[in-house]
Amino acid sequence: MIVDTHVHVSSRWFEPIETLITLMDMNDVDRAVLVQDVSELNDAYLLSCVSRFPDRVRAIAAVTSATPFDVQRVQRLAEAGIVGLRLHQTFAQGELEAAWEVAAALRLAISCRGTSDGYRSPQFRATVAALRDVPVVLEHLGDTNKPSGDNSASRDPVWNLAPFQNVRLKVPGLGELVPRDIVSVGPSDATPVPNVLRAAYEAFGADRLMWGSDFPLVCGREGYANALQRARGCVASLDGQAVSKVFGDNGTMTFWQ
Repeated sequence: MIVDTHVHVSSRWFEPIETLITLMDMNDVDRAVLVQDVSELNDAYLLSCVSRFPDRVRAIAAVTSATPFDVQRVQRLAEAGIVGLRLHQTFAQGELEAAWEVAAALRLAISCRGTSDGYRSPQFRATVAALRDVPVVLEHLGDTNKPSGDNSASRDPVWNLAPFQNVRLKVPGLGELVPRDIVSVGPSDATPVPNVLRAAYEAFGADRLMWGSDFPLVCGREGYANALQRARGCVASLDGQAVSKVFGDNGTMTFWQ
């Protein structure tokens, strides 16, 4: 079982669900989690994808600061089958803090976006501590989806969240972590393990990491197949027993239970 926990689809931007399913089939990926893009809150399309491919996909709905938080919208989406909310780290404070509480009440996971430095926030830590039963999955290993160098110390605020057992990390394709020349060297099982990936494994362990390709943006970097195979090769070199957890079991437990 291979689960891709971070993909985007759209009827008007990015790529449609059919393109994703084709790539999944080509790479033996069994399931995927559709993460709604914050610039296109097309709930109807998101739900239609889940309806059309109920055995292949689950969906996470985005909440933004552009409009007032709509509790009724989230309730309707939860009744229709969404499994999580996508929130920015700064929503742990101010009027959008209610979104966290609604997620807890509806038993929804949280896919959290932001920067590593932003996770220093005392408000964020307090919110996570108060909602210990809510899975909080930090996107892109706790930073942005642009290569920021292989300095694991730059993500210390992320590693410092490891004591909170409800916090998990999405492991991206290596094109988000290191320069292209490093990703491209040798076969997938010989790709050097990025320091940030090693640090994530040491801090959170195999039980709280899960792979997410960032389709279709990954197609402009190393490509979908490399995002899977090279990241899997690196995890295997860290801990051969961790592969099934990071690339399948953990995503299933978080989004399919």
